[in-house]
Amino acid sequence: MASAFESIAQGLQEAIDLNKEQPVAAKTHRPTEADVTACRRQRTKGGTKSIGLADILL
Repeated sequence: MASAFESIAQGLQEAIDLNKEQPVAAKTHRPTEADVTACRRQRTKGGTKSIGLADILL
């Protein structure tokens, strides 16, 4: 088993590779970008109701 230091170093290297869009062994999911303005418009139906992130995700 790897030492704690080696395990942390490996995780950091994988995070760097993932950020550079290089292939990594871990399964990853990158969601598509959300149009927040459109979501807010749809939920409020033109009103001035204030909504939060939880409302957008529902």
